Amino acid sequence: VLKQSQDVDLSFLQQPVGSDLFNGTKRGTLFLTSYRVIFVTSHLVNDPMLSFMMPFGLMSNCTIQQPIFAPNYIKGTIQAAPDGGWEGQAIFKLSFRKGGAIEFAQLMMKAASAGLIPIFHGTKAWEEVPSSPAALI
Repeated sequence: VLKQSQDVDLSFLQQPVGSDLFNGTKRGTLFLTSYRVIFVTSHLVNDPMLSFMMPFGLMSNCTIQQPIFAPNYIKGTIQAAPDGGWEGQAIFKLSFRKGGAIEFAQLMMKAASAGLIPIFHGTKAWEEVPSSPAALI
């Protein structure tokens, strides 16, 4: 784990059609690894979405927003992984209630550009392909 941020809110500004899992704002802990961002919903929150994983290779259009009267947040698009339990794409928003959005975003960009990103294929085999920091932008 490269970075852990607690008290982060995850919401979906655009949700995939036909899935109620993406409704509402979820509060939990955000983890940054070498290959993905993982959100784990707080045990105190009663939500059917217990966790949500976003591999770098499926993320795009990521931006950091710094509103004046609200916490900084990361916004971007996530594509569904094959056999991932949902289809299409969603626009996510990660709001850092206790700060740390800028540092998290910087580390995420470094991790995404540092090496190889695993790409999932429908055959359940992994292929290593060079990553590109431009893929997240």
